[in-house]
Amino acid sequence: MRIEDKMSKLMCQTGACSLVLGILSVISGLVLGIIGIVNGARLLRHHSDLM
Repeated sequence: MRIEDKMSKLMCQTGACSLVLGILSVISGLVLGIIGIVNGARLLRHHSDLM
């Protein structure tokens, strides 16, 4: 196997891995943001019960 073929295969695998990690980061960020908003709304709604 030539060095160019090895480099091309490695670059393809690295690009795919980076793409997957980027997608997972975006999804986890959205999920955590939504959970934060829901918890904040819950606290505001039950504010009078806490005091």
